[in-house]
Amino acid sequence: MIKAAVKRVLAYFGIGLVRLESSPDGQGWNIRSAVHHNSPDRLQELWSDPQMVRDHSGEGRLELFRCIVDMLAEKGIGIDGRTVADVGCGTGHLLLAVARKHRPARLTGFEYVPAAVDAARRTVPGGDVRRLDLYEGTPDRFDVVLCVEVLEHLLHPDRALHSLADMISDGGVAVVTVPDGRRDTFPGHINFWSPESWDVFLHDRLRGVEVETGRLTGGVLFAVLRKTAPMGCVEAGAS
Repeated sequence: MIKAAVKRVLAYFGIGLVRLESSPDGQGWNIRSAVHHNSPDRLQELWSDPQMVRDHSGEGRLELFRCIVDMLAEKGIGIDGRTVADVGCGTGHLLLAVARKHRPARLTGFEYVPAAVDAARRTVPGGDVRRLDLYEGTPDRFDVVLCVEVLEHLLHPDRALHSLADMISDGGVAVVTVPDGRRDTFPGHINFWSPESWDVFLHDRLRGVEVETGRLTGGVLFAVLRKTAPMGCVEAGAS
């Protein structure tokens, strides 16, 4: 109890306590480096672990998905009759949450390693779940693109953002979330954006898009990206 109280006080000032040999949520993943933790071999190993899959469909994550679905309605983002993609769909529960409240024309999930694809297909039987390397992108276009808690895991988030931008149909929208870097202490994450740096990162990189950023409950930052013109990313360092 004392440790929890100390962590709450420190969290108020944006300071976290982390044991580097395990994840702060107690799963004991023995993370020796964030880069290794997000490598294809390690991700395949993790997503092949039934306990890890169960942890990724816990109540906290399901609540986040419900919050995102509610936010779509609050922002006037229509789902019924539209094509929807979830990039980095994990266990597939966000796809399930969307399907339970709306009638999209098509739902598509994308994941990076085969074990994760299998996990999502078990959640959404008969669903269209495919493997995708976000750096390589896909020729498919969607009216609504969701990307929840993905960019913080990537060495090159600029390249991934470019691919996400290319996936949005003309007049479409993307909703992207990342943890608040001032509160996030997970040693398996590579990137840690503050609310301010998140806003700057998106505005500096994207063209032909309206960018709205904000914060959801539970220490999650979001961005709503509305495509208004041919969209793309500005290369890092470009003026």
